[in-house]
Amino acid sequence: MTPEIAFGRLVAGVLLGCVIGLLYGFLRPLRRGLAIGPDLLFALGAGWVLLYYGFAICRGDLRLGYLAAAGAGAIGWDRSFGRWLQPVFRGFWSFIAALGLPFKIFFKKILKIVKLLFATAKKWVTIKCTKKQNPKEGVAYEQAEQSLPQHPTG
Repeated sequence: MTPEIAFGRLVAGVLLGCVIGLLYGFLRPLRRGLAIGPDLLFALGAGWVLLYYGFAICRGDLRLGYLAAAGAGAIGWDRSFGRWLQPVFRGFWSFIAALGLPFKIFFKKILKIVKLLFATAKKWVTIKCTKKQNPKEGVAYEQAEQSLPQHPTG
């Protein structure tokens, strides 16, 4: 690997670490009330950023130094620009909390849609996984019954 490629990956790691730091700062005010929701969102976001970094930028050649660069970018962002943006994020979340009822209704609708999607996916997986196979022919019973010739008398 050439030094230019290594330096480019290092800089990309620092910048993506800054994205992780920004995400952490954005979700930090929510941790006061309930910690599991913001922590889960942060873990999903940070995981996606690190997967993107590892496979799209580093092309699977992820090294400890690159991960350290991402960590340094996250900590550096949180200690510098993140401190300046804390009042902005706190004001944003307090504004969202002040709106209250419209967002509660919106999130309840979203929750119903998500539950419906998961229930539909669960039913689909259950139907696909529980189809019994005919041990003799290796095809599903429904297909085996359709393929049998019908006797003229019924």
